[in-house]
This record gives sequence, C-alpha cells and structure tokens, in this order.
Amino acid sequence: MKQKAQNRATREQLAILRQLNKAGVRYVAFGDYAMNAIDPARAIGNVQLWVEPTKANFERLDKAIGEMYGPRVLTRTKPEHIDNPQPRKMLTLGDGPQKVGLYPAINGFGANEFGELFTRAQTNRAALITNRGKLDGSVAYRQLAVPDLYQNVRESTAYHKAWNIQTLEKYADDNRIDLKPLRSEKPADALSASTPGRSVVPSEANNAERNPSPAASQSETKPRGEKLVRDFDAIKRELDLEVVLRDYGFVLDTKKSKPSDEWLIYERGEKGSKERLAVYTGDKYGQKMFVDMNDQRGWRGDVIKFLERVENGIYRNVFKAVDRIMSSADYVLEKSVTAPLKQVKESLIDTKLREKDLHNRYNIAPLTDTRYLEGRSLRKDVLSSPEFDGRIHNIAYTTEKGTTHRNTSFPMYAQDGHLVSMDIRNERFKSFPAGERGEAMWHSNRFYELKMPLAMHDKPELPAGTIGTVFRHSADTIAFNFVQEGQAKQVQLPLESARGAFREVPAQRILVAESAIDALSFKQLNPEAEGERRFYMATGGQPGSRQMGFIQKVLDRNPEAQFVIAQDGDNAGLRFAINYLGLTHPAADPALRVKPEIVYSGPNLPPNPLANVLGPKFAFDPAIKSFDDVLKRFDVVDGTLSEGHKLAINHQARFKEIMPDDYVKVSVEMVQSVIPAFMYAKAYGIELPGELGQLAKSEYMQTKVGNEFRVARERAMISPDEMEQRIQNHKDAKLEKDLYSGVNKLELELRQPIQSKGPDDDQQRNDAFLGRFLDEMNRFTKQFNYNNDPNDKEKRVQEFQRETLVDPDQREAITRTRIHFPNDGRLLVKALTMLTDEINSRQGQDLYQLVRPTRQQKDLNDILQNRQGEPLPDSSPLKVGAPPVIKPHTELKAEQAARQTPVETAADSAKTFRAKI
Repeated sequence: MKQKAQNRATREQLAILRQLNKAGVRYVAFGDYAMNAIDPARAIGNVQLWVEPTKANFERLDKAIGEMYGPRVLTRTKPEHIDNPQPRKMLTLGDGPQKVGLYPAINGFGANEFGELFTRAQTNRAALITNRGKLDGSVAYRQLAVPDLYQNVRESTAYHKAWNIQTLEKYADDNRIDLKPLRSEKPADALSASTPGRSVVPSEANNAERNPSPAASQSETKPRGEKLVRDFDAIKRELDLEVVLRDYGFVLDTKKSKPSDEWLIYERGEKGSKERLAVYTGDKYGQKMFVDMNDQRGWRGDVIKFLERVENGIYRNVFKAVDRIMSSADYVLEKSVTAPLKQVKESLIDTKLREKDLHNRYNIAPLTDTRYLEGRSLRKDVLSSPEFDGRIHNIAYTTEKGTTHRNTSFPMYAQDGHLVSMDIRNERFKSFPAGERGEAMWHSNRFYELKMPLAMHDKPELPAGTIGTVFRHSADTIAFNFVQEGQAKQVQLPLESARGAFREVPAQRILVAESAIDALSFKQLNPEAEGERRFYMATGGQPGSRQMGFIQKVLDRNPEAQFVIAQDGDNAGLRFAINYLGLTHPAADPALRVKPEIVYSGPNLPPNPLANVLGPKFAFDPAIKSFDDVLKRFDVVDGTLSEGHKLAINHQARFKEIMPDDYVKVSVEMVQSVIPAFMYAKAYGIELPGELGQLAKSEYMQTKVGNEFRVARERAMISPDEMEQRIQNHKDAKLEKDLYSGVNKLELELRQPIQSKGPDDDQQRNDAFLGRFLDEMNRFTKQFNYNNDPNDKEKRVQEFQRETLVDPDQREAITRTRIHFPNDGRLLVKALTMLTDEINSRQGQDLYQLVRPTRQQKDLNDILQNRQGEPLPDSSPLKVGAPPVIKPHTELKAEQAARQTPVETAADSAKTFRAKI
C-alpha cells in the first residue's frame, strides 16, 4: 500500500532519519507525524518513531546517535526499555523547534507485534518543501499502514483524537481502504502472550468462538471498527451555523449585510471584539460555511470547525454544546426563520471578503490631498512616481457618532493581491483597521516589459521591450506607467488583453522598511541610478512570521536583486534587521549559509498598581508624549476634546440645577468617558497646556480624578505615598528597559561543505568566525562595564551549547550555537555588522546591504526631515550606489574555478605535443 503524498520535515529531522536508515535501525512512524502524510494541511511538528525494542536494534540506534552527536552520556537507550517497553517517549533527538521522539511501544499494539506491523508498513518519503514548492533532501521512511494507524489513534488519549479519527475515516472512504484491523488470526495462547497485562483462559476463548456475542458478530459484518465519535455529517446537516453563532453571542451586522448578498457578516456583540465572520453556503457540500475576515491564519470551515475553536478542541464540550442547542425548545423555530443563503463558489476566499469589507467601511480614494505627506518633507514628484501609482490613498471613515475623519492610508496586500489591511496616518495619529494583519505588506508596483508592440490611439505604437510598472486600476483594467523621451506616461488596458502582452522584469534591489513613509523617504534620499529597478516593501511595524514568508517569496521571484535592510535605529529595529539576514537569498550557496535568529528577553518590571487595578490601558508607555496621545489611547479617535466635552466639564455643577435630567445624564456620561485620560496624564506627568490645564484644575475634575485614584489605592491596598512611589518606579524601569535592560538571545546556524581533508578541518571556518564574534562582543562589554561587576552574567556575552552535526550524505558540517548578550544598541549594531559582512564574504558577493539610521536619527523619515527633503551626499554612510551584479552561486563558482585553472601557454602546448610524439 503506497502513500503518494509527500510528508514534510525540517532539514535536521531529515538528517536524523537519513542517519537512522544508514545504521539499519528498524522503526515505523506513528501518531501526529504519520497523520501529516494523510492530511498535509497540518503544520510540521515533531516526528514520532516506534523503535523495535530489541537489543540488536537498540545497539544500531546507539551507533547512529554516536555518529550524529558524538559521545553524549544522556542520549542513549536504557535496558529497561527492552525488558518492559511502555508507550512513553524514551529519547528526543534534535536541537531545533521540531524534534524526533523515539518510543519503545505505542498504544493499541503489543511490543512483540512490531515485526508484523513493520512488514506491512508503507514506505513514504519526507522532504523539506521550500517556499518555491520544490522538494529538497528527500528521505525514505516507514510508517504504520492506514488500518494500523487507525487502531493506534483509536487507542490514543490525544485531545484531538476525534479530529484524527474523522480524518482517517474520510481518507479511507476516498481511497477505498478497509479500516478493519489487519491482525492475523492467532490461537488463544498466542493472544495471551502478545497482549501485556491480559490473560485469556482457553475455555473462555473456545466458548467465545462457538457462541459469539451479538456485538462481536455485528463487528464482523462492519467494513471497519466501531466509531468512537458522533456522526459529524449528520450534525453538519441538522445544525444551523447561524443559530449557533447567535447562541455564542454573535450578532448580524445589518448595515453590511443585505438579504440579497452572497454572504452575511456576523460580529461578536462584545465591545472591542475582533472576530468578524462572513457566513455563506458553499456549492461543493451545500452547507453553511464561515470565514473570519480579521484572521488570516485561516479560521474558516463549517459549524464543527467553529465549535472546535470556541471550545478549545475539547470534543466532549463540543458535543455538549450540540446537544444543548439542538434540544432547545426554540431551536426548530430559530432554524425555520433563518433565511437560506444562495450557494457560492468554493473559491470564495477570506482576502477577497476582507477587501470588500474595507471598501464598505472606508471611503478609499486616490491620493489627492498630499498635505500630510508634504509635511513629512516628501515631495510630490516622489509620491507620484510610477512605482507608487495606486499605492497611497486618501480615506474617509465615519464613526458610529457620525463624525467623519479624513486620513492618508497605505494599502497592505496579501500575496494574492487583495487588500487586507491599511496603515492609516495623520498628524499625531496612526492606526490600522480592526483585525490581524497576518501576511499583509505594503509594497510598490512590479516591473513589466512589453513582449510585443502595443498599438496606441492616435499615437505611435509602443515598441516591444518597453519597461514600466503595472498597477490594477480597476476590476477589469490595468495601468501601464512608463517613461518615453524623458516624460512619465500612462496607458490603461483591458485586463484580458494585457495578460499575454507583458512579462515580469526582476528588480535589481529589494528594500524592506518598517513603514511605507520610510520607504518613500529612502527613494528621496537615495534616488535610483539610471535604469535601476527597485521594489519597496514595508511591514507596518514589527514583522510577523507570515510577513517574513511574503518577503521570502519576493526574494525568490527576484534572484538577482540585492536585499536592502532599512530598519529603524532603535534596539527593536536592529533585531528585525538581524532576523532578515536569516532569510534565504536565492543566489546564495546553501552549503555556506549563516542563519541568525534573535529574540529579546526583558526583565520583570516592578508592578504598576494603576495597570494591575484599572487594566492594561493604564500601563506606562514611553511613546505617549502629549495629551493628544493619551486621548487616542482612551478611544478619542482624533485626539482632541470636543466643545461638548469642555462645556460639560466646565458647567457640570450648574447643569444639575438648571437642566433636565436627561441632559444631565448625557453630560455626566461625556465627562466620565474622558476621566481615564486625565487620570493617566496626572499619574505620569503628561503636560496639559492652556485650556486643558484649566479644565483639569476645576473643582469637579479634581474631585472626580481624586476619587478614581482613591478607589484604585483601596483596591490595591496601599497608601497614597506607596502608590505614587510604585508608579514612579515602574515608569523609571520601563524607560531603562527600552534602552539597555534585558538580554538578547541569538541562535546561529553555520554551514560548511565537507572537503577531502575531513570534517574537523571543515568546521574550522565556523569556529574561527564564532571566536572572532565572541572576542569582539566581549571586548565591547569590557570597555563599557555597566555595573563594575564582571561576574554579572546579564552584562556579559556568553555562549551556550555549541554543537556540530556532520551529515556525510549531504557533505555538510552544521554548527549551531546560542549566544546571549546585553540589550545595548551598540552591541546589536556590532552583531548586525559582523553577521552581514560574514555572509557577504562567504558568498563572495554583496547579497545584503544595511541602511541603518542611528538611535539619534531614529528612522529614514527623520533623516529626510532634518535634511529638509534634500538627497544624501555621496559621503553619507547611508548612501547606496548603483546596484551590484548578483549572480547565482553556481555561476559564481564556475567563474572562480575558471580563474583558478592555469592557462596553458603556447610553449607549454608545444612541449606537450613533442612529448606525445
């Protein structure tokens, strides 16, 4: 029984499987890893292997471990695992996040059944699937046959057991596999010996054969074993998704949902909730489905998937909810009054829904009002560049109170090209639409070349080979921006006719920044060289893992581009830059790879009584500089108090005497809504200029804010002086933490090809670099001894767990280590510079270039404003010249080999000819 689907694994897991195969270790994969081959949509996890618990096999296993890791006292098998094998993990191999677990026994089978299961096990292949969809490093392995895996899952105690059983049963139905146990017929005494802890009296066994029970005879007629779960298909047919959503507090958004729509929008009734579900009926199964438009991680599916998520995967709670809802007296009525939804294509995707939802909520228009961006020293000619056509918008958003706000936005796109988020900006205002950004990135337009001449109305045709940028102007037209005779021009084409008229032209530089404004600033500070093509990207803040995957695919699509890293100059930006070096450049030699990954571990801050008692919004934030920032933190969108607020604060006492009760009630609510902002300002010393200061000094506000502080102190059970001292200590510690406190934890992986001299010589280059790296970093810490305590581990550079894995089949020596060092920006700069130089040196070309503002300069737009919009001089360290020529590593190796081969002279050739004669 062959399994056609490829299973996935990390490079380290593949090396371990390859070594086990080489040593002849007998094993079979089971559990979640075997399930991955059945359901490839699951994430890569740990590999679980059942190793035959015999002395000879364990000796082969110990030999394989020794060849991989050298003499390691703790990583070896124990005799008790042979004498009394239990279905528990006995060893873990690997240092990465995904490991290989070894088990001497598994659930559902006796230890002496291994040989039988191994004989009928299926052979699969595991491989590292790259971002380009190619298979790398394929390794054969054996895993339980599907019926045996089904038996193993049935006997397991995993929390997702029901999900696994359903997956296997569906897979068996689709592939016509009989799930009946494959155990061979055995006499009673053999059965007794094969099942630990169980004895069968021969007379009882014979009686059972002669007089089978009704349950036994029924099981023989079934094509598979008895199900342990409810009938999911019946539940999906009978249980209405919309009724379930309403039961869990979701409400229909009547403003965004009409009876004629293909899908309906449901939101949680709670304030601040981010779930926003689109409900539709799919044409494939005819059942109601949902997609969360604010969660690009993929929360979507049917009613069972919804219940599985909200009940945290605990199926007994899922079934309790099903019984509770369906047994309700009102269920039939609620289901009957729920209007049916017309079926839509299964191609309905969450990014498409998200784009339509954003257009409904925001009035998105082309960029015409450039006052905000010009106030940031950005010129109009830069904003109107062809690569930014359609990549900057003006938007208008109307709140529930009817107030309209107009801002500048930078659209952020998913990889399929749909708008899924926006970076919204204005003076002292920054925001994103509700929901996770996921993989969304802001980026410039891509470059395309005409494959054939293009006819123009009343103008000469555009010749083939004309290069420009392409932007999708509308649903059925594209705009082609190009330069002709020194002038920028644009032509709009129908989408269908344009599909075959262009071919993409790779960029020569790819730049990634934290914000789109920084990317625009880079262009103005560093104008392109003649003919240079750049692709600009921005993450909108801290890059997430899915955004890193997006950037990797852009790199893969542009193999000859230099990768320019232009992050902010603070510590967080430097860490982002180091992690970007861990991306795989397609022109790089993988055998010489240096892969860094850095995380920050901060110290525990002193407790903040305001935040602990009143909630996280009262935590101190150094980025909040003005009272406008405070108001935005407490949901006053535009950061200013309305005239109604000011009037209510000034005349609150008089209103109670002369105004009606309903007016007084509204006035009190307006004042109460801004009390938290005045509390925050008072606690952290935020200046209240002019009229705001007078409002804060009014008797009414003094009393209200004072009462709120008193209640907070009583709930925290501390004195007034103690509360003030704790707030100040927390503020000081937070400021120090943002500058120097905490530890940076750097994980490094260095690869080196194995040459003929042997692995010990080949790892010298890795060790030499690590020695230089540690020496330079420690020299810095000695020069700036922060606390005059050389024994303080947090203030020194320390290395942990350096280990080298030799993979003879791949002919690589892989060195991994962990280095901890203080969170000082100067140390981060040194680490970033040394890593970049080492990568470029090993690869023999400048694949990566740093454009790094200092901490004082903050970011690229800050530099642009300080220069009043002028480009950088040639002497600036942030200046980039013409793009370098990046070549594939295979071509570069061939050129290097050609240069090293001596050229035979004519005289040498003549001598060789005479010698042959």
